[in-house]
Amino acid sequence: MTLSRVLMLITGLALSSPAIALAQTKIEIQNMDRDSDGVVTRAEWRGSYAAFNQHDTNGDNVLSGTEVWDQGYRRNGRNRPDDGPFDDWTAQAFTNIDRNRDGRIALNEWRFDRESFDRADRNGDRVLTRAEFLGDEKLPPGEGSWSQAYRSGYERGQIEGRTAGREDRDRNQGYDLEGQRELETADSGYEARFGSRSEYQDGYRDGFRAAYPQGWNRR
Repeated sequence: MTLSRVLMLITGLALSSPAIALAQTKIEIQNMDRDSDGVVTRAEWRGSYAAFNQHDTNGDNVLSGTEVWDQGYRRNGRNRPDDGPFDDWTAQAFTNIDRNRDGRIALNEWRFDRESFDRADRNGDRVLTRAEFLGDEKLPPGEGSWSQAYRSGYERGQIEGRTAGREDRDRNQGYDLEGQRELETADSGYEARFGSRSEYQDGYRDGFRAAYPQGWNRR
């Protein structure tokens, strides 16, 4: 083998090392974050399954944090996991973070600092409802800035959540809030005149989750 071929082989091996490969593709990964929420999901990923797994170093099935962003990097003025306290408590941010669209943000969906999550999680159940996230958990239906769709869903969810809690208690089925079928579709009682179906569903789920414990405790 000639000296030139040896040098070419060594150079090729060096350029293909995992560290250099990751550095070369980080900008490409950032560009895949189409909704600018700081996370690249498998749906957003444009590459092979094996390459995604290579970058997903913590095995949580999304690319986030230092897997995507350099330390301290900020985009569009929004927080990244290493930026300190979260500062985008808006309805759009709630929708972006709620990746499975179940109307709440579980701790394993949160990609920002834990202190902000715990501060918003007023009841300490490790889940942020839409009302907690937007800061209006204490407001009764009909007050504040809730839309008609959200308010209508909340009211219906409270009625059906309280009923479900009572029934589970009376039937000795055990406390099973998250196992309720009503939470899957969350559109019971919806009518087009209320407005947005998704906002109605958000309100329904929040109302149901708030009222189920009351029904269970026969309040």
